Amino acid sequence: MLIQRPDQVPSREMPLGTCSCGAVYACDVTGHNLGSAMIEALVHACTGDWDLVCCGHSHRAEARQVADVKGGSTWLVNPGTVAALAAPATWVLGDLESMRFDIQRL
Repeated sequence: MLIQRPDQVPSREMPLGTCSCGAVYACDVTGHNLGSAMIEALVHACTGDWDLVCCGHSHRAEARQVADVKGGSTWLVNPGTVAALAAPATWVLGDLESMRFDIQRL
């Protein structure tokens, strides 16, 4: 099955969109939105509509579950910084079947 190009969602802040596979993205290509993309990811995680939300920006690697408004939880995964900016260089290896996430150092 081919995945279609994501549809853009109107936004004043940054590119947002949805994919035919069900994924949603928020991308701050300038780096000047002071965490707005990370906040967008956290908001999506709290809706209860997603099993996993990935984000970046904080340069702090973490994989944690956040409570959602439907009484469940969603995984919020931040791979950290591959470039070692203000923190060790890290990335995340995820097993989507078991929903296990391992933070790896480069």
